[in-house]
Parts: sequence; structure tokens; C-alpha cells
Amino acid sequence: MNYQQALAFLNSQRAIINPNVYRHKYPDITYQNFITVDTSAPEFADTVKTFTEKDIGHAMFISGNNDNIPTVDMLRASVDTMIRSAGVGYGYSYFEILAASGMGINLTDKRGVAAREASERFIDDLVFVGNASVGATGLFNDPSVSVASVVNGASASPLWEQKTGDEMVSDLDSLLLNSHTQMGAGSMADTLCLPYSLAFLANRTRIGDTQITVLQHYRENNAYTMFTGQPLTIRADRRLETAGAGGTRRIVAYTNDESVVSLQMPMPFRLLDPYQDGALHFKVPGIMRVGTVDFHKPAMAQYGDGA
Repeated sequence: MNYQQALAFLNSQRAIINPNVYRHKYPDITYQNFITVDTSAPEFADTVKTFTEKDIGHAMFISGNNDNIPTVDMLRASVDTMIRSAGVGYGYSYFEILAASGMGINLTDKRGVAAREASERFIDDLVFVGNASVGATGLFNDPSVSVASVVNGASASPLWEQKTGDEMVSDLDSLLLNSHTQMGAGSMADTLCLPYSLAFLANRTRIGDTQITVLQHYRENNAYTMFTGQPLTIRADRRLETAGAGGTRRIVAYTNDESVVSLQMPMPFRLLDPYQDGALHFKVPGIMRVGTVDFHKPAMAQYGDGA
């Protein structure tokens, strides 16, 4: 088998390998549960224009003879989000291709699955904490989001290890009510994100002398559910362990809606045609085109540090 035949065999394997690569699930990669991924922009756009927005205005009483109806408006500022290329691929040796072809078996898809996993982990980190190499921040560390310090409990410490279940509930309520104050009447964060350690504490600490844990209690008795009748989404992520000021733990409350925060990804991960990149090696490149997390309405989020 010459090089051209080896490349032709590798190309023929794409019909078997690629569907498995794209179909594979990675349960611990969760960014799509936390944020809207917008793939609508042209794949090779250099920038995508997004907007930050704040509603202003309110209704008032008027007389029947007055046509001076109050109006609302929107303070809007445009932001050009830079779209960058990123990539990761995999390869096969000439001898692997000869062996598979000679024995009439398929090439393994494990490296392709690993390459896509690497691409997904790259996006996962980008969504949550950004990427320092390009000066990007993420959902958990955006500088436009307001930060509040968690207050001390009766033990004179803000740490949840030193707090009662009731004090933990109070901290969470304060975070949601702060979001309500910032957003205005009728609005409140619908998603609460905790560091793993705080989620574990909330799941084993009891409320008063009951058998109900803080997490059980808060799912049913939180300010968002009380005001809207809708369930509050509570999630946990390891990156919040050190996302707060000075490397402290951070709790995040925000509204998970594309009008509030989103990620531009004009081109999700895509495998390209294989090529020979060495005397005895063939490579399958993978590329993607992605921007950074955009907070369109940063007032609809709140960080709480130091618990």
C-alpha cells in the first residue's frame, strides 16, 4: 500500500469514525446547561456585534384628557465580540493504517473521541472562567457583574463550615434579593450556582432540628419560587471553589436566558480531511470558531464571595 492508498483508506474510514465522534457524550462537560450557545453567525466572521442593555421607564397614572403617555426605553451599547479559531486533532501512523487495511478491520475511533473531548473541555473552561491567553472572562468571573461579600454568621465567620443551616439559607436569600434589587420589580435570578464544597455542605446540613437539609429546603422555599411559582435551578461547579476575590469561594446567581448571557460559536468543532504530515504519519485536524461569553444584561447577575 502506497501513501495515496493509505490516505484513501483513511478517508474511507471517516464515514464510520466521524459519526461516533460527534455522537459521543461527555457527562461532566456541562456548559450547555449553564448558557445559551449562539451558532447563528457566519462561520468565518471576524467579529459578531452583541449588545448590553438596560431597561428604563415605568407606567404611571394619567388623566383621560392627557395624551402624554409615559414610555419606556432601553439603554443599549454595542460590543464587537472577536471570533477566534481554535483546533485540536489526532492522527494515525502509516503502520496502523496498513495493519487495519490488511486485516480488513476499522481504525479505532478512540483518538477522534479524545480530540472532540479536548475541544469540549476547552469550551467548557472558556464559558465558565474565560481564557487568560486572550484576556477573556467567563460566566463566573465577568468584571461587569456586581460582587457582594457573604456576611459573617453568629460565629463571626462568613464560612459555611462555621454557619447554621438557617444562616446558609439567609446567605442564599440575600444573593437572590440582591439580584431582584438590581434588576427591578418583577425580575430575579432563576439560576443559582454553588461550589462543590458548598453544595455538599448544603446537602448534609439540617435546618434547625428537622431532618430536612438546606438544599432540600431551599429548592422549595426560595425567593424566586415564592415570587414566580417556578422552580429555581440549582447547579454546582468545581471552578467556583476559587473564583471569588482572593481565590475564595463564589456563589453565582443569574438569569439563564440568551437575552442576558450567551456564547458566540459560529462554528462548533468540526473534523477536516486527513492529510499526510510526516513520512510515516497522517493527521486528522479539527477546528472550531468561537467568541467569548457576553453578558448582555450584567445587572441580571450577582456574585457572592467568601462563604
